[in-house]
Amino acid sequence: MLKFLRDRKVGKGKKDYFHELSIIAKEEREKVLRERIREIVLEEFENSGIKKRIDDVSNSVKDVDKKLEILKSSLVPLSRSKSDTIRKIKMKRMIIELLTKHKRLTSSDLSNYLNLSRTRCSEYLTELERDGVANGVLISRQKFYELNNQ
Repeated sequence: MLKFLRDRKVGKGKKDYFHELSIIAKEEREKVLRERIREIVLEEFENSGIKKRIDDVSNSVKDVDKKLEILKSSLVPLSRSKSDTIRKIKMKRMIIELLTKHKRLTSSDLSNYLNLSRTRCSEYLTELERDGVANGVLISRQKFYELNNQ
């Protein structure tokens, strides 16, 4: 079209008009081609089974994430809070191990096993009780502690 305009003697206004039209036509043609390519790619994507594999992988990632949340929630009582020192954490873990081994203990029994005072053991046990790890059961004036069934 531009060659035709160059060969003929046409006014500058018409040349500019035809030039703008050719630019618009070129942009529209590119837009149509891009849209068609996009449709072809989407069609191939759905036909190739990649979408199903992506869904399978995302479902397995969600399952693993749920399992991690369950593990984290079971480790929360054993995890460290801001006020807990390393010794305190170790003692709590030792108390939990003793409770799993002996099923039911009093704070004086724990103090004999751990070489701590009875009141210090009582403090650890009440913290474990508050965290939901242990339960205190009164049996004839003595308070026995046992692990929660989880």
